[in-house]
Amino acid sequence: MGPRSLISFVASLEQAKDKLEDPLCDLIDQKMKADYDDARALPREEDMDQLLRYDRALQKKFDWALQKLLESQKRRKKAQAPRERSGFKRSAKSPYLLPTSIQD
Repeated sequence: MGPRSLISFVASLEQAKDKLEDPLCDLIDQKMKADYDDARALPREEDMDQLLRYDRALQKKFDWALQKLLESQKRRKKAQAPRERSGFKRSAKSPYLLPTSIQD
């Protein structure tokens, strides 16, 4: 192999390298951008901790409100039970308790 053929061989290798290098750099840039975006998809750790504290506080308030609602419904159901047994019911037309014999 002579010096001219060696020079042309090296030149063809450099051209092939350049042809592969550009698409590879584009792929690497896209991968790096995707990794960068993925890394910032979630809030910082301190912000995430704060959000979790807010979530726990809201869950606690919701559980308390639900418990109060259930207790209130239970009390209301207990209070209505004796009235219904006594022959009084709410009329569709009147918000007041009426004896069952008067209702239409």
